[in-house]
Formats: sequence, structure tokens, C-alpha cells
Amino acid sequence: MARLAALASMMGFAAMLAAGSAWAPAASAASLASGTGSGTSIGNAKTVSTVATGSLTTYYAQAWYVMYPKTAGGTVVAEVTDTTASGNNCQDLSVTMDNSDGSSLASGQATPGAPLETPISSQGSDRYYIEINTSNGCPPVSGEPATFSVSAVSGAGGKAPDPAKGSITAGASIGQVGAELQGHTVYSGSVPATDSQEWYQLYKADDTGTATIRVADTTVSGTATCPYLSVSFDNSDGTSIGSANLSDNTAAVFSIADTGQYYLEITSWNDNGYACGGSTSAGATYSIEPEPAAEWTTAPTGPDRSPLRRTSPGVKRLYAPTRGVRVTGGTPAGLKARGAAH
Repeated sequence: MARLAALASMMGFAAMLAAGSAWAPAASAASLASGTGSGTSIGNAKTVSTVATGSLTTYYAQAWYVMYPKTAGGTVVAEVTDTTASGNNCQDLSVTMDNSDGSSLASGQATPGAPLETPISSQGSDRYYIEINTSNGCPPVSGEPATFSVSAVSGAGGKAPDPAKGSITAGASIGQVGAELQGHTVYSGSVPATDSQEWYQLYKADDTGTATIRVADTTVSGTATCPYLSVSFDNSDGTSIGSANLSDNTAAVFSIADTGQYYLEITSWNDNGYACGGSTSAGATYSIEPEPAAEWTTAPTGPDRSPLRRTSPGVKRLYAPTRGVRVTGGTPAGLKARGAAH
């Protein structure tokens, strides 16, 4: 199968490495827990429709929330209030408002007595994320958490996706895939090593409807030796017809209207050791969400099973993420490394 093109625009990441600000590969998800009341990544962000509270208790902690607009692309006004007790070590909070693909829409600081209220919107987006961590890499002292509240001031309260949870073991190659992924179902997996290949198959129903696949890098920042993923969406003969490269807490969505057999290949992006320090271990986690239920189904049996005659490379990207990956004509144009938040 054709491999993904080499990534460009790496000057910023090279500078980060030179400055010694790379992620902490030995950290565990538990040690990065953000305290109560929030998620720890884009994969388990807590829904906010009114008010939620949370805390940051460790250096690398991130608190993640998600808001669903009442209408796709509608404006949501969110407010983050810093409720940290006077005298605690870390007083200020860094807040980023993200699009559905993890790209930043707005950012700022919340300080005690000065809440951050920000309107956010993006055409077609069905969700917005709020990412909170301590400002300037401040490490909270034991027993002195940075605390906050997150409020949906207006525009939130839309219906949250509620897919079923599926479980299909990834295959090691195109010839070892499991059963077809089903629509309106979310699947989770991980890439254990930089030379691992995670393969899945899907069958687009025989109609004119549009089907989508959302792939998210759900790695908790700082927990994986190599948090980067390469995703290739292939037609029935294994030819890549769309691709994306993801850093932790970013996502990509592909859409397809043509009936037939498709494959999804997820690997660790290591760029010949450059991005991950030459390590062979990876540890990145991901989720796959095919939608809707009627468009991704089990392939028919018998003579009609032949997918080659029904598949064409008419795939397009729903979103062009501004952080993580930009794709034009199915060619990755660059990746901005996130690593740890500090």
C-alpha cells in the first residue's frame, strides 16, 4: 500500500525539541489526571450544557470539556472562572477553545476575579472543546489545586452524539481484518509500537447517501512515547484515497458517497525517528466513529460481494484542521506537534 507522504513545515517542532520542551514519555494517564469534574483528553471530554467544575492537581494535567451547539456551526459562548483559593501556588489558568477537529479557535487566560468569556463558532461544527491547564507551566503544590468552573452562557445544549460502543480487534494487514465496522458505533484502539499497523474494513451501503468516518487521536497528552498517528483511508485494492496525520487531541473526518469496500489503516507517525527520538514504542490511542448507522453496514454475500466494481476514489475531507493536519487533495501538508501542554 502506498505510504503517506513526508510531512512538511517542521521548523516549529524542531525548535521545540531544541528548547527541550518535548513531552514526558514516562508519565502515566493516572499521573496526568486533571482531578475531578473533567475529561483528560479529546476522547473523554465532559459535556457541559450548563455549569461544570473541575481542578488541576499535577504539572501536566489537562482538563477537557465539550459543548454541543444547538445548531451545527452555531455560536456558543463559554465562560471559564478561576476559583483557585488565594495563596495557592498556581493562580492563573490557560484556556483554549477548540474546533471539532482539535484546532484552536480562541485562547486566553482566566485569573481569580477575572473570568474569561469567549464566543466560539465554526461553520458546520457539531461540537467545541475547551482545554484548560495551568498558565506558564506552573506545577500545583500538593493540596493546593487550581480550581475552576466552566459555564455554557449561551448557544449550547445541542444533542450530543450517542453512538454504541463497538469492539473489533484491529488486523495486522489488509488480509487479516476483522468484521466490518458498523455505523453509529465508536471503536477504540491503540498503536503499541512505531512499526505496528492497525487495519479495519468498512462497507458503504448501496445507496447515494453520504457516509463519514471520524478518527481522533485520543492520547492523553504526555502519556505516550510517540503520540502521533498516520491515518490512511483506502479503497478496495488498498490504494490510499485520503490521508491525515494527527497529534494528540486532534481529529479528522472523511466522507464518502460511493458504495463499496474500504479499509482504514492507522499507524504511528515516527518520521524515521525524528519526531519520537528513535524509540520503537508508541502508545498512542485513537477512536473511530463511522456515521450514520444506515450507511456503514455488513457487505452482502454472494456474487454481489465484489466491491472492486462498486468502489471509486471519490473521497473528500469534511474538515481541513488548522492544528494537527491540513489536507488538500488527500496530501498531508503538515503537522503541528502538541506533546505536553507545558
